[in-house]
Amino acid sequence: MTLRWVDDDEDVTEIPPHRTAFYRQIEEMIREYDSTAQARIENELQAWLDDVSRANSDYSSVQRNAGSDWSGYERQAIYEAT
Repeated sequence: MTLRWVDDDEDVTEIPPHRTAFYRQIEEMIREYDSTAQARIENELQAWLDDVSRANSDYSSVQRNAGSDWSGYERQAIYEAT
């Protein structure tokens, strides 16, 4: 199984510096918004990622791609912080 970037369809083998800086900025914004949000988001997504790796779930779903309304999910903090 390989992961690909959405915007250029290349295999993800490592995170390039320009993307790393962006992700670090988002992490900081989330941390400032709610210092424990990232850990809760990771915990929430772990079961789904385990299911994906076992081919028991899809990579995307309506619930996971809900735009600005992730009400009831920890990842709502991502939208609110950013």
